Amino acid sequence: METREIYFRAWHKIQKEWWYFTLSELIEGGNKLEIIKNSDNLIHRTEFIGFKDKNGKDIYEGDILLEKGDANITKKKYLNQKFIIKWNYQHGHFYGESCNKIYRFSLFLPHTQLYCEIIGNIHIKKK
Repeated sequence: METREIYFRAWHKIQKEWWYFTLSELIEGGNKLEIIKNSDNLIHRTEFIGFKDKNGKDIYEGDILLEKGDANITKKKYLNQKFIIKWNYQHGHFYGESCNKIYRFSLFLPHTQLYCEIIGNIHIKKK
């Protein structure tokens, strides 16, 4: 049985850019592993959740998404809501939590790819 690759990213606070790497690269070691493990400049390590947004961008833990929805099928309270991607340690899955902390919901692949757009990240402040 083939397993899926697990992707991560970390923010480089000096270069002001995301560095991307895989679990395999971490396990195999080498130069990249040493840089990642020993760099105080790499912060906010986050995991790819396996979904893409409506623009085809990979969604990572800590991303802020805007739920555009479809007024015909989406409950009104969810339309145009912002939510943060988080990890549920108790149940072992990613979920969305509304920025106003009123509700949480499980992510649904087709819906996320059709109606959700990444608009930011909780770790990086837009100027």
